[in-house]
Amino acid sequence: MTPNPYNWSEPGRAFVGHERLRQQIVNGCQNSSSFAVVGGRRIGKTSFLLQLLTDFSKASSPHFCPIARYWDLYDHNQFDLDPLFRRLYELVAQEIEAPAWTPSASGEVYQNFLTHIDQAQPWLDQKYGPHWVFVFLVDELDAALSHLSDDSFFQNLRNLLMVSRHHRHFRLVASGVGRMSELIHSGGSPLNNLRHIQLGILPQKAALDLIGTGFPGGLGSIQDLFFRMSGRHPYIMQGLLESLWNAEELSETELKQAQHRFNCGQDSLTQWNNTFHDAEHAVYRCLCGSEQGHLSFDDLYEQLDPPLRPELDTALSILSYHGVIDDSDPDEPQLAGTLFRDWYCRKQGIGLGETHSNTSETSETSETSETSETSGTSEISGASETSGASETSETSVVETSVTRFDVFLCYNNVDQLNVKDIAETLKQEGIQPWLDLWEIKAGQSWTEALENQIIHIPTVAIFRGPEGFGRWQNREIWSFVNESVERGCKVIPVILPGCAQETQLPALLKTFQHVDFRQMHTNPMQRLIEAIRS
Repeated sequence: MTPNPYNWSEPGRAFVGHERLRQQIVNGCQNSSSFAVVGGRRIGKTSFLLQLLTDFSKASSPHFCPIARYWDLYDHNQFDLDPLFRRLYELVAQEIEAPAWTPSASGEVYQNFLTHIDQAQPWLDQKYGPHWVFVFLVDELDAALSHLSDDSFFQNLRNLLMVSRHHRHFRLVASGVGRMSELIHSGGSPLNNLRHIQLGILPQKAALDLIGTGFPGGLGSIQDLFFRMSGRHPYIMQGLLESLWNAEELSETELKQAQHRFNCGQDSLTQWNNTFHDAEHAVYRCLCGSEQGHLSFDDLYEQLDPPLRPELDTALSILSYHGVIDDSDPDEPQLAGTLFRDWYCRKQGIGLGETHSNTSETSETSETSETSETSGTSEISGASETSGASETSETSVVETSVTRFDVFLCYNNVDQLNVKDIAETLKQEGIQPWLDLWEIKAGQSWTEALENQIIHIPTVAIFRGPEGFGRWQNREIWSFVNESVERGCKVIPVILPGCAQETQLPALLKTFQHVDFRQMHTNPMQRLIEAIRS
């Protein structure tokens, strides 16, 4: 009997998708970048890192010899500096006859690690050639935060990756969950040099590929219901497919039994629920209460109690982070999957009749949106997979429209009027700006149009207004900074009028020369024009 290809409890089983995202990481590591892979529990981070082991094994070139090493830090039981750096050294030396690790007599553990690398380098050069690069694939990096007395381990990692005498030989691709933000966000975080990659629900094509791993002909009449139930969450899909593989027939009854077994077989749904605070619960309940399972951003804002409204952006990000909503359209977030929705409503004591007046109507709406939907964050970062038809369409867009734009205008919707005025002035000066208000037509895929510009346009102007950056704007910023590294896309931060004098740009943008419209005596419009043309 053919073994079951699915196993929700075994990372890496039947892995699919994220081809472009994985290639972005391989290319980035070749160009001296390191990465943080973030996402909710059971979203596929471990499987992603394990797949990178294979990707790096095939990525060797004359000037880049990557040696990937996987390390599950959650299973590490010694969190002092010496055992942590000893383990890193053991990962480096496991295929060579270098000297064994010797603890430092002076207590300078990190310097002792560098000395050991000095001693091992002749063996490393002999084994791998002069261009060897160790890529540490560290799972659950934030697990160490709960055990270490300070952040010196992470500060030392930063030094190793950026300025040490061996920095060109080491890269880090680390995953984490709850406390990862303490390591990688803000100017004071020890690993804020890592480029962020966020995993979420699977794009439609990758979800079909996962089904095809065990069911080459698809799931027949229950496939649409399967998608509505799972919301294309990779963990939920694996659990349901594992049960369906053993079913005598592919029927709605079998699918519902698979759902019941999944709900009873593990506690991940409870873990997701326990991470939600008042704002996340309120937002999710609003979406459950909508007849079609989705609401506009403005409607959500109005339905929230006033004290929770300032937390709406954060709440949506957390819900998307765990894969229980789909925010690929930032203006119209929707529920991702009825399995978690139904479990949540039972858990909260909400009758389904109160939350959905017509379940089939909700399902039809979800089905319709899924036919053209893609995964939000992955696409914006240029990392999601598309079908052959989509690639053909994308090529035609590039040939006919992308090359004519001079600058992409990245802004928060609340600053729309100011940015539109600036765009009008740019056009009068013979500069062609890409402004979503003008370029995205009715019925056009917003994410596809945006991705085409991100990967081709030569310049981006990133506007910072009085209310800061918008949630979707933050994702665009990460993507364009990545493009600046990858292909030299010019990044111009712009501070709009009305910002407080103490307003500062985030660390990510401080390295770029900015234009400040608060200082009108400097003729900021002319400075912006010259920066775009230079």
